[in-house]
This record gives sequence, structure tokens and C-alpha cells, in this order.
Amino acid sequence: MLKSVSCSSASACIVVGNDATVALADHWDGQDWLPLQMTFTGGTPRSFGQIRCLSATSCVALAGGSGSEFWNGSTWRTVPTT
Repeated sequence: MLKSVSCSSASACIVVGNDATVALADHWDGQDWLPLQMTFTGGTPRSFGQIRCLSATSCVALAGGSGSEFWNGSTWRTVPTT
């Protein structure tokens, strides 16, 4: 289920959510929605709840129960929250 979308421009959007216990993310390139690479450093989230992007290479997603995920344009980085 998709839960949140954030666009930094008309050709740079990311939508996040989850399917059962797996995090999902897709990227809008101005023409098509494409699966976003799901490579994580520092952990693996079970789901994404919300996302906010300042640019195509600077996004933060809140992950259910596991922390925050930062997108740098190529990989996600998990940061535990308390």
C-alpha cells in the first residue's frame, strides 16, 4: 500500500509505502513511475510511513518502528530513532 508522496520538481517524485513487511518506493521521472532501488545501509526498514524530499537527491522517509531513512539519489541510509 502506498502511503506518502513527495515531489521536489515536476520530474522528481518519490512515493513510499509497504507490501506486508517489505518497504516499497517508486520514482517519478516526469513520464513514468519506476521502482526505486531498495539498497539500505545501517539496517532494513519494514515499512515507510511518510516521505519529504528537498531535491531528487535529498529525501527523508519515516519508517515504521525502525527509524528514519535518508535517500541520497542512489541508496537509503537507516538512522535509528528513539
